Amino acid sequence: MDVDEGMPSHSMYYLGLLASLGWELTSKQRMEAPYDVWDRLAKAPLPGGCCESSLDASRVEEVVHVLCEAYRRPEWDEQRREEERRSWTKTMDPEVLGTTVAVERQGRIIGVCLRGVSSLGPGIVEMAVLPEEHRRGVGRYLLYRAMESGRTANVQGKPYRLSVDRDNLGAIALYAAMGYRRSQVLTVARWVKDRP
Repeated sequence: MDVDEGMPSHSMYYLGLLASLGWELTSKQRMEAPYDVWDRLAKAPLPGGCCESSLDASRVEEVVHVLCEAYRRPEWDEQRREEERRSWTKTMDPEVLGTTVAVERQGRIIGVCLRGVSSLGPGIVEMAVLPEEHRRGVGRYLLYRAMESGRTANVQGKPYRLSVDRDNLGAIALYAAMGYRRSQVLTVARWVKDRP
């Protein structure tokens, strides 16, 4: 559930209520890049020693590992990490894998970008890079490739879209460098089953 923080009086009430009922709250910001940003982007090279890889069902565990490691929070206990792993595994079907760009180094997936296209335009559903691979060009390459494929699907000229955790300053800086600007501030509320 998304709570738009553009209406502060409503937001504070609902967020306080949801938190008291056990919902997990995450501060996010939505970002957009205009359709013509592509014309101004320099091609992002594939980082040295890496190759782009295609995915199928045999690589689901590797993709889930990257997503779990990239999004893991220090305060999560083992039970919470296992819930995340199961949740990511459920979302991995052939259609999702078919819209995912992946980068590997020495046969190991180190970064993934799940793309999507909706009536609002092309978007990044999720992007994750293993923490030890940050600041090596993997994220830039993944974003560039996802935007490139979104451009072919985006015949109406709608903006590229994504959302990012507000405390992920490295990702926000990357997205800004690629032409994205903040379009909305929100809090995402997620019910986590069987949590105290």
